[in-house]
Amino acid sequence: MRNWRFLKFITGVVLAAFLASTVPVAALGVSVAGTTQDAQTVLNNDDVLQMVAANLSEELILSQIRSSGTAFELSVTEIIHLSTNGVSDTIITAMQTAASASDTAQPVVTPVAEVPEPASAAAASPPAVPDGGTVADGLLQGTNMAKDSSGTGKGGSGFAVGLVTGFIGTGIGYALIGPAPLSTRAVLEIQNRSNAYQQGFREGWEKETKSKKRSSFTKGGVIGSLVGIAAVVLIYQAQEQSAYSY
Repeated sequence: MRNWRFLKFITGVVLAAFLASTVPVAALGVSVAGTTQDAQTVLNNDDVLQMVAANLSEELILSQIRSSGTAFELSVTEIIHLSTNGVSDTIITAMQTAASASDTAQPVVTPVAEVPEPASAAAASPPAVPDGGTVADGLLQGTNMAKDSSGTGKGGSGFAVGLVTGFIGTGIGYALIGPAPLSTRAVLEIQNRSNAYQQGFREGWEKETKSKKRSSFTKGGVIGSLVGIAAVVLIYQAQEQSAYSY
């Protein structure tokens, strides 16, 4: 009888030790699995470029951006790079929205109180100047970008005006021509730049695009006017020959 009780006691101890060793492992497995399931995919610029290169639909790419974490780099240079590699404006806007939401969700860090500087040291420090470029920088960049821009030709309009109204109409049209509006690339160029740089850029852009439009319009107007004069002369000669034949 004593041996039977001792055997039951040993069996109970072994069973308790087995259960104690297996329960923490199972709990650890659940914790690791939950952590893995909660992990979220983080998208960056290269991921978006790969999806566009794979010809995925715009809706699918937008859905992936909305449902994933993001680490996008959206400086002016990167936006131009994305646009030139086939990323649509809609997708770029969605990337900006996701990046803004990600920044907003960052935890707020309580700033550490700074010890004020002595008055003499503060007076000696020069005022900070925003890094945005000068008027001359903007003027040069606006002029160069306008030279490379397309869509500022007016040759067809000038030809039509010259053909119908001659040199007088061409001159009036020349005087009425204004500058071209800023292109998307130009707007991105002046984004987040200083007011001085933006002023110079707009001045250079408007002056150069206005000059290009006027030059193209004048060439078309002169050709149209000459064609119109030639047509009138030919019609007059034909009428004169017809009158002599009678």
